Amino acid sequence: MLAEGAVIGVASWALAVGLSLPLSAVVGRVLASISAQDLAPRLGAPAVFLLLLALLVGAVVASLGLALRASRWSVRQSLALA
Repeated sequence: MLAEGAVIGVASWALAVGLSLPLSAVVGRVLASISAQDLAPRLGAPAVFLLLLALLVGAVVASLGLALRASRWSVRQSLALA
């Protein structure tokens, strides 16, 4: 369960980074036209990896409660829910 949470966290990070590049370019163009200044949006590598770290920690912590609860169940209890 923890690995599943980590995989979902990495997938959401990749999607967030992929969407942030074109969206920040659009927002940068709009703000540049409003402020009459040249704005060059940048996505810093430390910020991207800090986001990855935060997402992984959050995903593992969220999965940890479910994993601990599931580890206390017997096979019979697990199959009864299915």
